[in-house]
Amino acid sequence: MPKEFSEDLYWRIIYLYIDGLSTVEIANTLHMSKGVLQKAALERNEIVHAHYLATIGEHYTRNQLIFIDESAKVERSLSRLYEYSLRNTSAQKKVVFIRGKRYTILSALTLDGFVAIDILKDHVIKKNLLILFLIKW
Repeated sequence: MPKEFSEDLYWRIIYLYIDGLSTVEIANTLHMSKGVLQKAALERNEIVHAHYLATIGEHYTRNQLIFIDESAKVERSLSRLYEYSLRNTSAQKKVVFIRGKRYTILSALTLDGFVAIDILKDHVIKKNLLILFLIKW
């Protein structure tokens, strides 16, 4: 997803570039990293974007594009974050911590909509995520 710059920041970058400043000097002047500036510039480049779309269209069909997402949810016991106490006395809170259940939600999306969704009771290791999808579906 391209980094969105405000219109003002966009024109400042252009004017600094026209003035002959290098990428590093522009990044330092605007107090941002060189990588953020270069990535945003590359993502806004229409030629690079068109090449990417052409490459995807040339090598893949509509049915081969599957986007995988993983989310997690942890259920914990209810607990207040703050306590009340009388003036000039410390607030004390005694709570038994109960580790909650962890759920992992896996989904696969194609251009036609969702093709798979699963809810697992535990966490999924990142490197096993693709293997899990290939086995289940």
